[in-house]
Amino acid sequence: MEVLCVGEVLIDWVSTERGATLHSAEAFHPAPGGAPANVAVGLSRLGVKVGFLGKIARDPWGDRLLEHLRTEGIETREVRRDAEADTRMAYVLLDEAGERHLAAFSRQSADARLAASEVEGVSLEGVTIVYLTSMMQAQAPAREAFARMVAKAKEAGAILVYDPNYRPVLWEASPLGADTRGTSAQETETMGVKAARSALEEASRAADLLKLGTEELAFLTGTRDLREGMARAWARFEPALLVVTDGPLGCFWKNAAGEGHVQAIAVPALDPTGAGDGFVAGLLAGILEEGADPEILRQLPKETMEPLLYRANGVGALVTTKLGAMTALPTHEELDAWLKGCD
Repeated sequence: MEVLCVGEVLIDWVSTERGATLHSAEAFHPAPGGAPANVAVGLSRLGVKVGFLGKIARDPWGDRLLEHLRTEGIETREVRRDAEADTRMAYVLLDEAGERHLAAFSRQSADARLAASEVEGVSLEGVTIVYLTSMMQAQAPAREAFARMVAKAKEAGAILVYDPNYRPVLWEASPLGADTRGTSAQETETMGVKAARSALEEASRAADLLKLGTEELAFLTGTRDLREGMARAWARFEPALLVVTDGPLGCFWKNAAGEGHVQAIAVPALDPTGAGDGFVAGLLAGILEEGADPEILRQLPKETMEPLLYRANGVGALVTTKLGAMTALPTHEELDAWLKGCD
């Protein structure tokens, strides 16, 4: 395999009506999700050999998710099963403008129980890219497995891609397993924010390719000025390539060869769930075509980065046109044909 995606696969329950609250919504559509799984499916459809490493519950939903990964052509030999915990669920609401809001999230589920000992024997022979998000960092024992995977990627010389995909609700409940008895809700939330920032900063420093959303950029750098935030992130974390996505405004990039902006492709959006993950799949597929190596990433010129990111924007845009994070992920041929129609 060329890419190993590590972390969670879950069920996104997406409200079928805009503007509904968790209490007023009358119907939810279940769809496979989880950033590492979304990226894996996106890469596989684009023709990349990709594997998934994570812990999946031995319940009906877990069986369904594992079968889905296999049907999509994803290598699942590194999947672990757990009979003691359930499949993670996420409940997603769409506001009147179609923007996505996470309303509720399972906190302790099978994916959070992946242990360092269960990844110790994983072989990265032939793996060019290892993709990780911050969800593993929020709960034990998965945070120890995350740290071990970072170390293994570095030892193997693989490109480490870190996409925080930060979910505050996971950190506010019990920050890094701290004893919060006798602590007010506000104090616990503050502890969670501090723990999250520390964990995200540590992983960002290890990343060769750091992909952030604008909210994550502000969270890590303390400024909402995008240009200043990118300058701070570049200086503080020193990645080979920094990419920041900004929804309908497109994406921004910076490496040693230059920096720039690539405009998004406008589409009639139905559900933005997984758009960022689709973007990452398109980005990684393009990087593999250029020769995935940290030094190559560091020096990719503007004339390479712009068409590469335009295609990644295209994948992300297509994801929003159907309900569910994986539904509209395109094949290489479908993407080419659609982009030709956009010219």
